[in-house]
Order: sequence, then structure tokens, then C-alpha cells
Amino acid sequence: MNSCENREFVQGMKEKYGPDTVVSSVMSSTYTGIQMILNAVNALQSTERKQILKYLYKKTFSSPSGQIRIESNHHLSREIRIGKANLDGQFKIVWSSEQPIPAKPLLTNTVFDSIDEKSIWESLVEEIGKETSDGIVVVDQNRMIVYVNSAAYTLLRAKQGDFLKEVHLQELDSTYQVIQRNIGKANEFSLFLLKKAKQPSILIKKPSTQEYKFGHTSCV
Repeated sequence: MNSCENREFVQGMKEKYGPDTVVSSVMSSTYTGIQMILNAVNALQSTERKQILKYLYKKTFSSPSGQIRIESNHHLSREIRIGKANLDGQFKIVWSSEQPIPAKPLLTNTVFDSIDEKSIWESLVEEIGKETSDGIVVVDQNRMIVYVNSAAYTLLRAKQGDFLKEVHLQELDSTYQVIQRNIGKANEFSLFLLKKAKQPSILIKKPSTQEYKFGHTSCV
């Protein structure tokens, strides 16, 4: 979708419906949305929804209203303008941001769009790792350890820069529960929580077969 196509869109609307036709925001948004989907389908050669969403993420397009960008909350960053309505149904632009402004509907993604997400979870994992007695390990897509707390190191004997192998986890046997979670915007890291499994009590209480009577004791 380029500026030439955008001009053709406006020109085509006026040729079909008359030179005084006003192109509304709904018409413009519909046109832009269809063009973005067609762009993704053509590039991917697929109509699979998740693939299209992933492809469009962080992509910038030219639209009738200027440059737009798909943000992580699936809303658009776009140039904002304030206009004064004229009698002919058009607007006189009195102010323009001149650069795209990210959409923050209901303040969603306010933190993660403005601050590096990785630095946030790194700090969070590190602080939790200091306080908990459970083992915490974070690995990248190649299974290289990028963070390991002291509890996990004691169990695995693997340090930052080593590669986490299945044998490391298998050696924990049944005394530890291994919980894995993907983290990061593109799930490029995996977090392993090594949690000590609850052991069944070794004290087995023998159920009483005698009715209790006040003032009497019995030996089992």
C-alpha cells in the first residue's frame, strides 16, 4: 500500500460517486484494513489468522491518512489531526501531530510499549530468585542459561552461559516438580521453576475401632 494507491483510492471514490463525495473515516479505515490483510496474505501465501497477526505486528503501512503502524495491542499508531468543519463537508486542518501517536485504549500496554519489556521481567525474575527457596532458571531459544538463582545452581550445577540439558532436569527425579513457562514478547525465553514436590507423610495414623469413653485410656 503506497501513496500512489492511496491517491487512486480517493480519486476512484470521486469518479464513481461524484467529485463532491466525502471520504469518511469508516470508508478509509475499511479500505486500509483490507489492504493490510491482502498484503499479509500475499506475503505469507496463507490465510491462517495467527500467522497474519504475527506478520502485521510492528509493520508500518501507508494509508489515506498517512503512515500507520500495528502495535502489540493490535491497535494502530497514526498521525493525529484536528480539523475545523466546513460547510461543504470537508475539514480545514488546524493542527497535526506530524508523527504517529500510539493508541492506548483503556491504558492497555502502557508500560510494555514505553519500556523495554525484557528489562522488566529480567529485574522481576532476579528479585524473585533472591527471595524464593525454589530454583529458577531462564534459558534462551538455544537452551543457553541466561539466569540461574542459587537454589537452581545447587540442584543443577549449571551456571549462566551453560546449556540446560534434559539430563539436568531428569536428575531431579520425583522430589522436584519442573514447571516451564515461555516469556518475552515472542516467547524467545523459557523460565523453569524447580519446586520441591510435597512428600506424603510417613506417619500413618491407625484408625480407632473403639468408642472413646471419658476418663478411660487404652493402649494400642
